[in-house]
Amino acid sequence: MKTIKIKNLLEPLNYKGLRAVRSWCTDHDVLIFKQSKNEFVIESEFESVFEKPFVDGLKRKFVGVCKITLHNFYLTICCICNFSELFSYKNKKKI
Repeated sequence: MKTIKIKNLLEPLNYKGLRAVRSWCTDHDVLIFKQSKNEFVIESEFESVFEKPFVDGLKRKFVGVCKITLHNFYLTICCICNFSELFSYKNKKKI
């Protein structure tokens, strides 16, 4: 489990103060760990919350393309391989 110091989140969030970073973490349900004077967040948790709007935008933008591509892939595989023979248990020989 990798951690990031709160001080290192100032640049990616484009904030100037630690209080704003703490507020952002609280608003986005990113857990802040405290050890003596140091404060940390889990790197993977921060990255997933920070990149969520970008990922959601890609999903909305390319949802139709992904479905068409997967459907075309499935049809191609069906044409190349005769699935009725592949999944037929009658054609398999017992050893």
